[in-house]
Amino acid sequence: SAAYLEAFLLRLSGGDLKDAVLLLREARKIGKYMNSVIADLAICLKLLGRWSDLDTLLQEETRRVDRNPVLLDIKIGILVAAGEFPEAEREIGRLRAMPFDDGRADCREATILMNRDHEFEAAYQLLTDVLNRETRGALGVRRLRALAAARGKRYEEARQDAAQLRPRPGGEDTYQRIEAEIKLAQKDYEGAEAARHKIRFETVQDRLLGARILEAKGLDIRTPLNKRQSLLD
Repeated sequence: SAAYLEAFLLRLSGGDLKDAVLLLREARKIGKYMNSVIADLAICLKLLGRWSDLDTLLQEETRRVDRNPVLLDIKIGILVAAGEFPEAEREIGRLRAMPFDDGRADCREATILMNRDHEFEAAYQLLTDVLNRETRGALGVRRLRALAAARGKRYEEARQDAAQLRPRPGGEDTYQRIEAEIKLAQKDYEGAEAARHKIRFETVQDRLLGARILEAKGLDIRTPLNKRQSLLD
């Protein structure tokens, strides 16, 4: 219990996720509260971008993944990130049939709308429906809706959601991430990078956001030709 709870506190408070992973591996060896321990370990590995370790964990815990909506949700996220959309959609169907889905299936459907189809308005409306009917997991849904709003040029709505999240644990970093997404959609690359640099506890997703900012600037026709390739590199 102590190892799991200390790791949970580290993740919730923006502590060192590497230390949290060590604690969760210790808790896993003890073998109690395994659903919670494995789910939190998967979340920490995802935030650290340790994809190989995460893939190994999910393979070792295949039977648990098939019964645990948190772990199946993470597996679907990996499939979406890899562009394996047909398999992701099949797994979303399984997730939707699970008890305590708490809107996770619809959220993953929204990520496909955004990543594959670039249908940000459809994603925004779907996530609004989830927020209107779900009470559990509302913070995660609101974060995703703020992202859909930012990318879909609903800047006021994105900032409203970000403002509601700001007082929560880790909310200041979430607020700055959404602000960076808004500035990126507005092609204000310096503003986007300034907001990103205000993030206190950087994850691999934040580094990917930095890469997206550089890429967008490198592809922008307003960027001088002699600077574009270095940005893309």
